[in-house]
Amino acid sequence: MKAWRKANSSAIAKDPFQGQWPRAGLFQAADRGTVFLDDVNDLPLRLQPKLLDVLQRGVVRPLGSDRELPVDVRVIAAANRPLRPLVEEGAFRADLFHRLNVINLSLLPLRDRGEDLAALVLEFAKRYSDLHEPIESLEPELIQHLQACQFQGNVRELENAVQRMLFMKNEGSSLTREDWLQQENESSSDPAPSDNLLQAANLLWILMLRQEVPFPDLMRRLEGELLLKALQAGGKSRREIAKLLCTSERTLYHKISSHGITRATRRVAS
Repeated sequence: MKAWRKANSSAIAKDPFQGQWPRAGLFQAADRGTVFLDDVNDLPLRLQPKLLDVLQRGVVRPLGSDRELPVDVRVIAAANRPLRPLVEEGAFRADLFHRLNVINLSLLPLRDRGEDLAALVLEFAKRYSDLHEPIESLEPELIQHLQACQFQGNVRELENAVQRMLFMKNEGSSLTREDWLQQENESSSDPAPSDNLLQAANLLWILMLRQEVPFPDLMRRLEGELLLKALQAGGKSRREIAKLLCTSERTLYHKISSHGITRATRRVAS
């Protein structure tokens, strides 16, 4: 009986209403703020009723709790495909669509927003500054070239291209049209998996030299980043992720804990 009371008192100490719950969910953490749901069209059907319930009732139930918390959250949802056709196909709930479709904002594709290209390239260059020395300027010819591109993959295509430019660039603090053409030729060559692994190894070697990262630390950070990417994969359960990584759910759980990966970490990284 004493042992039971001790265990029970420990559980009570973690009650979310005591203010000591260790992991606040997405909506709970954003209370009186804004939640941005990116690519909401990819939300699995099994999770759509849960999102709808939060939007309709304005309450959440923290993991492990049997009580509900009220939340006051502004929701902004983005989709990379029109939702109405998905509703007609049965891939997206009609009631959730109408709940989200209060104010509809349509953004022009990147190819129609040429004035934004320079700022975006510089922002991505700053984001991936670990691949190259800081980029301070863009060659005018590069901007003119980008304004003529179609960018079927929109902003993500541009981000990946900037990342490749920085990886392949040897020196200089300005990005040029030649840098763009070089990465474009490299990306269109469709390298074999072995070539991709060789490029990854070269990149890790550069990071070891520039940042003076010890090999064990580098491999641990690499494992953490791969875990994070696997956890961010939409529509995959923990069992599916463990199978993908050729490990058990128990081992996966311990690795996630050892790397300090939380739900908040996944949101910031994505």
